[in-house]
Order: sequence, then structure tokens, then C-alpha cells
Amino acid sequence: MKILYLQNKFGQGGINKITSVKENYFADKGLEVHHLNVLDEVCVPPEGMYSDKIVFHTIEMSQLKKLISIPVIGRLLRFIYFRLRLLRLYREIRPDIIVSTMPRLEPMSVVWLTKKTIRIQEFHGWYNGTESLSRSEEKEMSNRMKYYHMVALTQREANHIEQLLHHKCLNIPNATFVRPTRYSDCSNKRILILARFSPQKNLVGFLRHWRGVQDKHPDWELRLVGDGPDKEKMIEVKEELGLESVHIMPYSLNVGKEYLNASMFLLPSNHEGWPLVIIESMAYGVPVIAYDCPCGPSEIIQNGVDGFITKYKDPQDMIEKVNYLIEHPDVRKEMGKKASVNIQRFNIDDIMDRWLKLFNQLVAEKR
Repeated sequence: MKILYLQNKFGQGGINKITSVKENYFADKGLEVHHLNVLDEVCVPPEGMYSDKIVFHTIEMSQLKKLISIPVIGRLLRFIYFRLRLLRLYREIRPDIIVSTMPRLEPMSVVWLTKKTIRIQEFHGWYNGTESLSRSEEKEMSNRMKYYHMVALTQREANHIEQLLHHKCLNIPNATFVRPTRYSDCSNKRILILARFSPQKNLVGFLRHWRGVQDKHPDWELRLVGDGPDKEKMIEVKEELGLESVHIMPYSLNVGKEYLNASMFLLPSNHEGWPLVIIESMAYGVPVIAYDCPCGPSEIIQNGVDGFITKYKDPQDMIEKVNYLIEHPDVRKEMGKKASVNIQRFNIDDIMDRWLKLFNQLVAEKR
């Protein structure tokens, strides 16, 4: 069976990590896996992220850059060239299934010309912060999804997608692929946030309430690891409010060390898909406190057992849960132990078996 994965770019984010895990798993199981980054001019995967068994493709557009000085002609030629190259690539690979990891990666003209090919659209929380679509967008996406089998990471997201797009959506969660050999004992006075510093993560707003922890427990540290457009604002809030216990650190490739040295993990996001950081934290035995945001945390964390789900966009509720776990170390440590066990219900073999069954079912139905 040949599977072609479509992405928009390479990076260190959760979507790239979990997609690489899926592709590597399928390649190891004997499937022929191809990968195309449709918006990258040069397809160079991050070193060590993907299996050598995966075949990578790129559509080179740089030779048309000289036509930028002639906007109309240049735009038209790029429009035609990209579609012809994509069609040629499909004809060369002849994939049994195309998996798109982001909406609108394929031009509809190409979809129409290859509509007999099985297509799957993965939703990674793209619409979790969207209550409704405009009439034109709803019509466009609804018509587009007629050619795809839709898969969402949580049941809550699947229900939301069905409501927005009026098409059936299957729920297959992401798998736990982190297998640490050591676990946090939840004794360090360190609380961790590992995230992209962006408005979606709501870190600027959350920091404005951190004195609720710092004033009661000044010996505890909040460590924020990452980078992004909100970094300067976060630094400003830290200095403005005198948050000496807050440490803003650059992104680290050694995330295992960060989890091992943490006793809690916080996720005050406005919306999420299937937060990889929750999976990683729990795998390392670190309890997570997260907003009940759409859509991932409430289907991963067992509230009050291996972490806490707090009121949506209620920083005071999250601060109270942080103080509770600081003041009750036995509860904190017990939650950490349960987290490392409970997260195994998403073990990779069981989750990937669901994907393989879906692939086989769709191919069998086509025949």
C-alpha cells in the first residue's frame, strides 16, 4: 500500500513530530510512504526526525521567482506550474491514499482530476477556536470535504467539525510514543510551561496572575521554555509585575530534561488540538493542569486523578490548583505516578492499528 502525506512545512512543532511518528511507524510496517511539503520550495526534513525508508518529494518553484517583476504573468505561470507538477507527481507515485495534515493543501482542480484517489483529511485543532464559519467558507469547505474522509484527534473536535462542515468525522487520537526510562519524582520546586509563545497559548494573560503563586510560594519557580511572537510581551509583564520566580528560557531540544526536573506542567491555552506536551509530561510522570479548552486536554487528563482540568479561561482557578499541589506534595506525587500509567491507554500500537484498519477498510471499499 502506498501512502502520500501532505504537509505545509517542516518544523519542530507538535504536528510535525506526531506526523513523523506515524509515517515512520507505517514505513516500518512495510507500507510505502511518501511525503510532500507542498508549500516548501526545498524539501529538507529535520535530521533524525524521519525514517530513511520514507521517500520525500518537493515541487521546485524558485525558477519562477524571476517572473515576480511581472506579477500577473508570474502568478499565472506559478498557478499552472504547481498544479501540473502536482498532477505529475501523483501519476508517478500512484498513491492508494493521500493524507492531508492541514485543510486546503491541495488545489481543488487537482482534487477533481484525481478524485478517484482515496483522501483523508486530518484535523489538528484547526477549527477548535472557531464557533462558526462564514457562509462562503462553510460552502467551500463543505464541498471540499466531499472528497475526503475526515479524522479528528478528539471526539469533541470530531463533533465540532461535523457541526461546522456537515460531514461525518472519525475520531482517532494521537499516540503516546514517548518511552522514558526515568521519571520525575515531582519533588523539585519547579513548574514548567513548554510552548510556542503565541496568542493561542495565552501566556501573557496568564503571567499577569502569577503573583497569586509567587506571593504564597516564592521559593517555587515557573519555567517557560520556547519562543514566539509573544516573547517580548512576556518579558515586559515579568518586569512590570516583579515576577522574580518566572524564568523565560529559549527552546530546548532536550525536552526530557525539562520534564524530569519539573513537578507540574501548566497549559493555559485558548484552544488546542491534541497537545503533545500533555502526552510528554504525563509520560514522564508530571501531572498537568490545563484549561478545559477545546478540545484536547479533557480527553487526555483524568480530572483529579492524574492532573486537573480547570475552568476555561479562568486563571484564578488554575492558580488555586497550582497552590493546592504545592501545598499537598503527597497528592502531587501520586498524581504524577498515575499520569505515567494512565497515558499508556494511548499506546502507539493500539492507536496505529486503528489507522491501519481504516486504510485497509477504505482500500477494500474502493475495490
